[in-house]
Amino acid sequence: MERTLSSAPRREYKQEEFEKLKAESRRKAEENLKNHLILMKIAEQEGLNVSDEEIYEEAKAIAKMNNIPVSRVVESINREEKRENLRNSLQLKKAVDFLIKNAIIDKQDS
Repeated sequence: MERTLSSAPRREYKQEEFEKLKAESRRKAEENLKNHLILMKIAEQEGLNVSDEEIYEEAKAIAKMNNIPVSRVVESINREEKRENLRNSLQLKKAVDFLIKNAIIDKQDS
């Protein structure tokens, strides 16, 4: 709901409009959760794990993009307990990459 409201222009909403936004936000949240759970299940079934080395490589990429020392990024990840979030994010990316790599695309002549 916060995401929906933050992307919309600031204004007063009538109760009916607010309820409609609320229902749409719920639908999107449910869809996102289903997609997340499906991707996590695929990652689990396919053994798509994320190593500490991959987390460090991602930290290096983040550091390079933000022009800050890698040690600062690693410290931030560890201090703010974001390590598992980063691991999950990389695992989801692996699942999506796996699906793309293994997709069968039927190209039919028009």
